[in-house]
Amino acid sequence: MAKYIVLNFLLIITIVPQLPAAVIQVTSKSNSGAGSLRNAVTSATSGDEITFSPSLNGDSIVLSSGFIQISKNLTITGPGADKLSLSGNGSSRIFKIDSNATLTISGLTLRNGKATGTTDAGKGGAVFNKGKLYLAGCVLTHNHSNHNGGAIYNEGSLYTDKSAFVFNTADSSGGAVANIRGYVEMLNTTISSNHALARGGGVYNLSVGGFPVPEVHLDFCTLTQNKSNAEGGAIANTFDVYTDTSRIILGSSIVAGNTAGTYGVDIFRDLSSRCFVSSTGFNLIGNSDSSGILAV
Repeated sequence: MAKYIVLNFLLIITIVPQLPAAVIQVTSKSNSGAGSLRNAVTSATSGDEITFSPSLNGDSIVLSSGFIQISKNLTITGPGADKLSLSGNGSSRIFKIDSNATLTISGLTLRNGKATGTTDAGKGGAVFNKGKLYLAGCVLTHNHSNHNGGAIYNEGSLYTDKSAFVFNTADSSGGAVANIRGYVEMLNTTISSNHALARGGGVYNLSVGGFPVPEVHLDFCTLTQNKSNAEGGAIANTFDVYTDTSRIILGSSIVAGNTAGTYGVDIFRDLSSRCFVSSTGFNLIGNSDSSGILAV
């Protein structure tokens, strides 16, 4: 008799349809309350999509009470980066993504984020990511971190397409993006006019503790007019311990016209045989003197 109960139970499970993801529309530019983005994220369940009312086009949603925590899988679909922005109000980052969460953002500008402090609080001016972050058609601009990652600090997985990082600043390394033990794929992305007071005016890739190996792929990307006060005007690939491994892979990309205070005007590879900067071909590198770039 028990086996028939189990079979009937399994049959019920198979014929119950999965509930479709909900679409929640943001109707208010307020920091919180009914219709706000913060309220939409709080009320959403994993898998939901958040969109924006056309009445918000040409406006900005300003976060005045701190960043929005992402602890579930969400898609945030904007009307276009030229139509709507999310602002950290110059006082907080915009999103912090937990290790078990995935956030997909398209068609938005993330601006005026600020990460303050010398520990994790100061990392990632716009986004601190430990999970998975997908950006498509986004602009990240005028974000600032007191530590690494002027726009994004990544310890998880970061994917960008048709996006731009411009005028972001890190008081330490990674003017646009700091990748620490994470994985990054950037496609058709522009990284320009970012500034790091230490290494990697555009992208900073650091290996800590040997595993996981940090890896950054740049395909059909342009990195120009970035500045570092130390090494790596556009890119710095480095390690915490000499035996650590770190990888940068470039394909069909332009890395030129950047400025470094010491070594690696465009690309800097630290002095270790385990720090790899590789080319899959069709790159234009303005100055490769300190890159140690290899063909693959």
